[in-house]
Formats: sequence, structure tokens, C-alpha cells
Amino acid sequence: IGNDGSGSSSSGGGGGPTNSSMRMASLIETFRALQWLKFDDQLLAAVVMDFGSNWQLVADVMRLASLRSVAHRPDIYKTRYSMLEEAAKAGPDSPYAEVFPPPLSRN
Repeated sequence: IGNDGSGSSSSGGGGGPTNSSMRMASLIETFRALQWLKFDDQLLAAVVMDFGSNWQLVADVMRLASLRSVAHRPDIYKTRYSMLEEAAKAGPDSPYAEVFPPPLSRN
């Protein structure tokens, strides 16, 4: 009997999803549910430029600075920032190119 009294062990081994795949699926669902505004992306880029990749600090600053009172976990900001950087590398035709204008670009 498992610790939860359900009669099943939580040790796995049944070919079910791993913790990392479940975590990734959770992140994907979170991103699909979130509506990121252009302002949010620009604010995130500016905060990372000022404070670096201390994602807990970035999350705290974003929470305080957001006009929409939206707060996300640090890993959400890290992943979003990485997505923005990759999209900006696609060139000037990318919809995110203006989030990282040439003077702020981190090439």
C-alpha cells in the first residue's frame, strides 16, 4: 500500500510519464494559458538587462512592476526570456524583434 493509502505504490516503473516530462507538459500548458502582452515582454527584457539572470529577483521585480498584477514563477520568466531571445534571433521580421532592439541586443 502506498503512503497515500490508495493501495498503489508511488515508486513508478509502470512506464508512466517521468517527473521531467510532466514538468515540461505543465510548462507548455502554462504558456498556452498565459496571454503575454508586448509590454510584458519588453519589461521582462529590461529587467533581465538590469538584474541579470537571477530569476527569483526577476520574478519579484516583474511582480512589483506589472500593470496587470500578474505574477509567475521564476522558471516561467526564464523560459519566456529564452523563447524571446530565440525568436529575436530569427531576424527583423520576427514578431519579437522589437523586444530586443539593436542597442539592447545580447548577441
